[in-house]
Amino acid sequence: MKVQIRDYSCWQYGLDANGGSYGYKETAVLEKGQIVDGQHWTTADFGFCRNCGSFETDVARHQEEWECTKYIPSRSMEFVAKMIARRRGWRWARREFETRWPEAELLFN
Repeated sequence: MKVQIRDYSCWQYGLDANGGSYGYKETAVLEKGQIVDGQHWTTADFGFCRNCGSFETDVARHQEEWECTKYIPSRSMEFVAKMIARRRGWRWARREFETRWPEAELLFN
């Protein structure tokens, strides 16, 4: 199952690349409720680590120094995975997610 979290609550046209009003997206692949892979994404035009979701001027150096070589899920993605793993279902996970993070959108494939 693919799970995607989108947060465009601060996004503004014309400011979305380098003006401070960015959109964010995180996609994870879940198998039996466990996160097995994923990546982070942003509309910003700056160095950005797709593994951990942090802004970095030198992404390669960041990944080497911090051993950031694989996907690190956000707390919100970990929450969704736990809800699915507990067999509560994706509908229940979506309802709980929207209660905690009303500005974000949760999608399932």
